[in-house]
Amino acid sequence: MRRALIVLYSIFNKTYKMSKSHIDQLEKVLTQSKWVIHTDTATFEYIEAWEISRPNGDSRHSIKFCQGGNGLYGAAIGNEDMGDVLGCHIHCQPQIDMYFGKFTGKFQRDIKAFMAELNALPIIKKQG
Repeated sequence: MRRALIVLYSIFNKTYKMSKSHIDQLEKVLTQSKWVIHTDTATFEYIEAWEISRPNGDSRHSIKFCQGGNGLYGAAIGNEDMGDVLGCHIHCQPQIDMYFGKFTGKFQRDIKAFMAELNALPIIKKQG
């Protein structure tokens, strides 16, 4: 997934910085679907993954973000932030993924499908 996203980024989005709107929308729909984000999202610095779970601690998952760089052809140069995220997937469930493309249209459909697949995962009981 990462390689394909970097190619897309370098071809179509060389000067376009992905919007904070994608991250805000993801955070909003997770909360509305009764997921708790355990990672501090108050900063816009790049975070490789968000840890999420149900309110009682069951079904803990990681949402892994794929970052595009600000350098030539998407190379990371150290000044990237969450605005450079190209997409995400559920760790250990890579088929549940989403590309952060144009905010209207496809992204709105993709985020609904992403949430439907996440919510359909079997409940994993909290240990201990």
